[in-house]
Amino acid sequence: MSKPEERIWSRSLEGPGAESTPPLAFPGRRAAEWGLASLLMGSVFMLLCPLTLLVWASVISVHEKRWDKPSVNTICTALIVTEFGVLVLILVGVVFGLVGWSTARTERAPAALPVAGTMLGLMTLLFWIIILASSFITSHSLIRPHRTTPVPPSVSEDEPW
Repeated sequence: MSKPEERIWSRSLEGPGAESTPPLAFPGRRAAEWGLASLLMGSVFMLLCPLTLLVWASVISVHEKRWDKPSVNTICTALIVTEFGVLVLILVGVVFGLVGWSTARTERAPAALPVAGTMLGLMTLLFWIIILASSFITSHSLIRPHRTTPVPPSVSEDEPW
C-alpha cells in the first residue's frame, strides 16, 4: 500500500477475517468508454434523421420532371440500403450501451453514460424504423406505375338523362 490511491480504495484490514478479503480495486473507466461510444453513435444518427427526410423530400419533389424511371428506382434502392446500414450501426450503438451498462455493474462504476447511450440509441432506433417504413411506402409509390383514374365520358345534351 505504497500509493495513496490504493489506500483510498482499499478496505480496512482490521477485524476478523481481514486476511481473506482482497482490497477493492479502483473503478475502471471501461464502462464510461462503452457508454460514451454509444452516446456518440446515437447522437450522430439522431442528427441524421432530418437530413434523411430532406433527401426523401427532394426525391419526391424532383422525380417527375427531371429523372427517368430507372434513375428513380436506383435512388430509392440506394436510399433504402443506406438506411438499413444506418439501422445496423444504431443497433451496434445500443449494444455498446448495454455492454457499458453490464461493465459498470460488474466494476461497480457509475453507469450514467451507458444508460444515456442506451436510451438515446433506442429512441434513435425508433425514429429510424419510422423513417425506413415511410421510405418503403414512398419508394413503392414512386416506382409503381401511376394509375390515372379514367375520366368519365362527357354527357352529351342529346341523351334524355
